Parts: sequence; C-alpha cells; structure tokens
Amino acid sequence: MEGLLLLFIITLQLLSSSYSFINTKQKSFQKVPKTIHYYDYFKKNKDGEKKDIGRLWKNIIFPGIFVEYADTKEPLKTIKVEVSEQQKKSRNDDIISQKVTTGTFNVVDEKAAPVYGTNLVLKSNSLPPVKKPANFVAPVPKKAVTVKPGTGLSVLPNIKDFVRPKKPIILYEYESDGNCRKVREACTILDLPVEFRPCPGAVSGFSDTMVLMNGQRQVPFMIDNNPSMYKPQLFGADSIIEHLFDTYGPGYSELPAALKGPGKSGGKGNKIRPNIRVDNIKMKPIVLYGWEGAQYVKAVRECLNELGLSHTFINCANGSLNRDKLLALTKGVFQVPYITDPNTGVAMFESAEIVKYLEATYTIP
Repeated sequence: MEGLLLLFIITLQLLSSSYSFINTKQKSFQKVPKTIHYYDYFKKNKDGEKKDIGRLWKNIIFPGIFVEYADTKEPLKTIKVEVSEQQKKSRNDDIISQKVTTGTFNVVDEKAAPVYGTNLVLKSNSLPPVKKPANFVAPVPKKAVTVKPGTGLSVLPNIKDFVRPKKPIILYEYESDGNCRKVREACTILDLPVEFRPCPGAVSGFSDTMVLMNGQRQVPFMIDNNPSMYKPQLFGADSIIEHLFDTYGPGYSELPAALKGPGKSGGKGNKIRPNIRVDNIKMKPIVLYGWEGAQYVKAVRECLNELGLSHTFINCANGSLNRDKLLALTKGVFQVPYITDPNTGVAMFESAEIVKYLEATYTIP
C-alpha cells in the first residue's frame, strides 16, 4: 500500500514538472532578430533540503505552482533560447510573441555563460577577475550622520509589531523613475530589506532578464519570496505598495498621505554606462546601508544603477530596527552610505569615495 502511495506521489510530481517546463518554453521574449538569449532556472537535486518534502505535498495539492525555489541548494541550469520571426506586436511594438527552440547546458561551463540582451556580448573570459583597485585603502568616515526628529522619512513607530520578511524583497526598478521612488519610500517606512535589480530607463540592465521571465519591461516589478505558499509577482507601484502594507505593515487602509498620488521623478541613473563590465549582471549583490531620500546615499544609488549592479539595500532610517546592526558592523560608527562588497571584500564609508571605488572596479578603462 505504501509503495503504491509513493508511486502515485512521484507520478504527480513528474506531471507537475513537465507542465511547468512546457509553460517555460511558451514565454514571450524581446524582439531581437537573430539573437540568442539564455533563460536561467533551478533544477532540484535528489539530496535537496528536508523542507523539499513539504514542497512535494504542495505540488500534489497545487500542481505546477511550486517548481522553482531560489533558496534551495541546486545547480544552476540554462535553457538556450533562439528568437524567431515576429508573430504579434504589443502596444509599444517592443515585446512580441516568439517561438522557442531549446537546448540545455550547465552554466559552470564558462564557454556557455549566460548572455542577457543585445548589448551584452560573450566577453567574460577576456575580462580580468574583479578585485579592489591597486593600493586601495578604505577612507575614514569624516562625519557621523545625525537626523533631527521630524525630518525626512521615518520608520513606522510600531514596526516591530508587524511581520518581518526573512528574505529581501526583490525589486526591478531604476533611480530616477517616480513610481519606483514611491515604492522605495514605502520600503523605508516599513523598514524592509530590498534587493534592487537596476533596469535603467526600463530598457537596459536587469530589464533584459525581466523580459525573459514575464515578457514585459514594465517597472517597478516586485518578487516576494517570503510567503510560504503563493509568491507574489506584481507590476506597478500601487499594487506593490498595497501588498507591502498589507503583508508587512498596518494594512493598505493606513497608507501615509505621502505615498498617495504620483511619485516624484528626476535625477540620474536612467542609462547604463557604455564602459561597464559585461559580467556586472552576474555579480553578487553589493550591500548598501541607508534610506530613501538620504542625500549622500542617492549618489551611490545612481552609480549602482548606471553600472547595472544589483544591491541589497538595508534601510536604517529613524526608528529602524537595523540601526543597531549597522553600529555593530562598523564598531559604533553610524554613517550612511556604508557598503560591503562580497565580490572584493571591501567595506567602506563616504559617498564620493564609494562612487570612485565602484567606477574603478566595475568599468573597463
């Protein structure tokens, strides 16, 4: 009897995986004639984490939903995608329905490293490894940041009473867009950690990977991997903010007046620099401490956008639960911006010096 039950479970799991793979092949892709893209996905190991057993039952109950898990220890595989002739134009004449031909290989093979978009060519092998600049010395912080009560953005006073996400919210956006800014302000007010994936102008950077996932280049676009079952993927500032306040705050009905209406646009960070390293999109996220609206943090954010570098933003505005974490990390010095770069091991203060460091490390002379 137990053997028949196990066979039934395995059969349902295989049917669920097959359904997901077919749907993956039917996605829409950017209009790039005679260009090859690569779509990343995770394939689970047999010796995956124990919680995968629970996920198996979820697959039985909700087949085709729980297939890809970024938090599982799995080897990265890639589906090779060839773009075909256009079939149907969208309203902006950019996104079209495509036929797909596939072939799989392992990303560990550097000759078959993933390529995203038409501007990123396969030159990773010719680049030197990422490392901190020669004779680099992290600057001493010049002045601690103090913010007077009642000025700038502050965290909700009772924020510790609400659910706290264990993983950063993933947000595809760019610095100068007003709607993206409104979502960033909401994340600061709710004291949320966010992994930003820059899409300057909504036409470059991580927008190339976003269009492979869902066929659109619309920003802001959010992925929340924290809920135990349904993983929300939402477009548009209002929909994202509603989800964030309902899930991690007092509810959308308590939305502050500052977050109602259109966001304020302006600033830099809406174009990718022409001399960036082509592998910047594959770098580990740089960790940036600050908050939305902080004057000196903005310059660093603009630079990260223009270099196409993902970064995990740890909000530490007035009332933040993260301030003590920053003080512990910096041995009692509270100043923003502060970054830690897992790609080079660098940790440093000072906005202007951080920008110089990023430019020296992630561009090609």
